Amino acid sequence: TYTTPGFTLDLKNSDHHALFEHIKSAKLPCPNRCLPKGLKKFEGYGCRQLVIDGKRGALVCFKQDNDEVHLVVFKRCDVKCKLPHEGRPWIGKHGEWSVARWSDDEWVFVLLGEKNIDTKRLEGMF
Repeated sequence: TYTTPGFTLDLKNSDHHALFEHIKSAKLPCPNRCLPKGLKKFEGYGCRQLVIDGKRGALVCFKQDNDEVHLVVFKRCDVKCKLPHEGRPWIGKHGEWSVARWSDDEWVFVLLGEKNIDTKRLEGMF
């Protein structure tokens, strides 16, 4: 979705708190209380709603210098796959993307890094 030519963000803002407020006002899953500590050092970039198989989630993009990471959040009840629960995320590669996946009782999270964001750097964010 993110690499599709027609992709746009609903809101662009360097303050990730403003992005979270936008997401909450749209009644979308919000990562505010579950943000990895290392990700808090990144500035916000933008956000938007994601709809997959009729389920509504949120995408929040962060930027540090020329590096970007993208956090996807869905309700736990809307995702039927097995994910790490409470604790260390699963971290690996999917094509050119570095990926971290984890969940808690309410939410499922996927953190995606491209280019200079390798799996070691993703792991350091937790």
